[in-house]
Amino acid sequence: MSNKLIRVTEDAVRAEKAPDFTATWRPYAHADVLDAMALAVRDSGMEIVSREYSLRPESRMMAAWEVRSEKRGFNFGISILNAIDKSAAVVLSVFERIFVCSNWCFRMDQARVMFRRHSGRLEMAELNFMARGALKSLIPYFESLKKWHEGMRLLRMTTAQAALVTFAAMKRKVIPPAKFDGFFDLYAGDNSKYKDDRNTMWAWHAAATELMNGNNLMTIASDQNRLNYFIDYEAPRLLASSNAVVVDLKAIEKDAFMHYKKDIAARKATLREGAAQARMAYLAAARNGMAGAAKRLPA
Repeated sequence: MSNKLIRVTEDAVRAEKAPDFTATWRPYAHADVLDAMALAVRDSGMEIVSREYSLRPESRMMAAWEVRSEKRGFNFGISILNAIDKSAAVVLSVFERIFVCSNWCFRMDQARVMFRRHSGRLEMAELNFMARGALKSLIPYFESLKKWHEGMRLLRMTTAQAALVTFAAMKRKVIPPAKFDGFFDLYAGDNSKYKDDRNTMWAWHAAATELMNGNNLMTIASDQNRLNYFIDYEAPRLLASSNAVVVDLKAIEKDAFMHYKKDIAARKATLREGAAQARMAYLAAARNGMAGAAKRLPA
């Protein structure tokens, strides 16, 4: 059996069987999770217009679906992570495509909704119930993602600042040093698609994400989490320090990480509270009959 992450068809994902249940662990097959999300999309009046998958056999699956919402007048992406090897909970997140170059733009660190872990209490009815609530909660995250992405157009950089940010990103291996030539061509080359926005963080981010395009979905998402962290926490501090005679990268990394730890603790607390509330809502709905509960769930 290969343990390598690979791009696959949906048929290959659905062919993966979940292990047998135990008293405390009840993993659901990737197909069950996909069915729950597809039902949630349909019941919310939306349509799946494209689907892509990566798979580590007998381990993890990641799906990336583009969803059309006629009601809201835009398409957005949902990513679905499921594991059948005790390595992760069922996780739903958002992404968008940078349409000028078809890049992926994931935000799995902030914009994610955990259905919850594969515990012995998890039933298929609960998975379906929670999928609808999770999908509904993603809409504000997607709108926030678009604002975050477009906001990078307002973050200006001189050539010297862009060089400093790039050097720091390579030192942190956010941009692999071995791929510097490729990054430079994408960002500053004569044929760069981003030449009109080259003095903005938007163009720098677009070149960095395009550099990742050929990877499998899970690797792209993981690499972009590191990229997003760098842009959110380290890049602003680098730009603020760019006129200093000496830029202390170690001090910037330490200060950025301290602020990140505070933010991530708050996010985890919010996720735990949301999971507890979803469990209580499911139990209340189950007592009143799942059919009636489903009709009362807002689309």
